[in-house]
Amino acid sequence: MNILFLASPQNKPECSYYSKYITHYGGNCIIYENQDDFFETLQTHSFKPDLLVLDYGQFNHLILNVYNYLKNSYRCSIPAVFFNDPYLQNEDYIDYWHETLEMVYMNGNFRFENYRHSLMILANAMQSYQKEKQDAEKKALPPSGNITAQNETMQNQNQFFCRETASRLSAASYMIYSTLVKKAPESVSIEELAAAIKKNAKTPSRNTVVCLISRIRTALRTAGSDTYDIIKSDNGYRLIKRTAI
Repeated sequence: MNILFLASPQNKPECSYYSKYITHYGGNCIIYENQDDFFETLQTHSFKPDLLVLDYGQFNHLILNVYNYLKNSYRCSIPAVFFNDPYLQNEDYIDYWHETLEMVYMNGNFRFENYRHSLMILANAMQSYQKEKQDAEKKALPPSGNITAQNETMQNQNQFFCRETASRLSAASYMIYSTLVKKAPESVSIEELAAAIKKNAKTPSRNTVVCLISRIRTALRTAGSDTYDIIKSDNGYRLIKRTAI
């Protein structure tokens, strides 16, 4: 199986883990951070993938249907899945991908069974990565820490992530939001937020970060909930959960 990855710079290490795992099972993988290089490979057929694995944060899903874009602009019918699809949380990977791909490619010659083996290996790689990540986080706890503190950290991250908000964000805004969620409710510096959306060795300005924060605030409000907000702190910005009055 040949798999072509498109990953944002901050998620490339995660995809590198998947690639190494898949290669161990006889697959071949290429990872791109740049969309131009990714789509050029699809056009030139220099690498013939059986499956595309994409980074959700690389696209503005409000204005772009990625599947239609692949089919109409590049005549590409290669099945595509998102390894960090926000709707994938707490779902069975294979069942979710099965349902999604059947719906997207229902008018073609798509047969999910032809891709089940590749997706099973990808799913196993993702589960292995999450387990190793959790194990590393446990080891990083101070001597006085315990599993309760670890569980509370994971619960905090889950409660700060709003799927409806994520679906309303552009690629850059999503990466800023994701960074705030991971650190919530701690403060994140503007420099760290800028690094999250660094592209082609160009670091965005502070004004760019402030503008994206404003857009995320708007998305939080229009998601139909006043539960979350982003506040400015001495060190940067914090994603907080409002206290009920």
